Amino acid sequence: MNTGAVIICDVLGFKRISNLHPESVLHKMKCLAPHGEVSQNNPVMDARVHYERVVLSDTLIIAAYGDNADDPLARIELEARAIHVASTSAANILAFAASEPDPPLCFSGCLATGRFMLDGTSLIGPAIDEAAENHKLG
Repeated sequence: MNTGAVIICDVLGFKRISNLHPESVLHKMKCLAPHGEVSQNNPVMDARVHYERVVLSDTLIIAAYGDNADDPLARIELEARAIHVASTSAANILAFAASEPDPPLCFSGCLATGRFMLDGTSLIGPAIDEAAENHKLG
């Protein structure tokens, strides 16, 4: 498993919005992931941090991670960098989603850190569980 940060968020009012603007919403959801690029010039980006963005229906998942660090201080540094990368990616995506008309989209979500695995649309691990459980509380 990798160590890092995962963000899980959903579109607020998705059922109503998708019923009113189905084609527009589908197109916008398909366009979300590319807007989550984090510049390689970002000071926290380095070869140890990788990130992925996945869109499933009304759910956006952003995962930033590195190899599992055995040293506690190295793990904390990796998680801090992963939080920054995941949050920057989320900010870019959410800014695009809210600013584009027809319709603008608003999200609610949760960030968790820890161990997880992501393979395409398959997600497992304690950090995934924590983010999903806490997201339900909001």
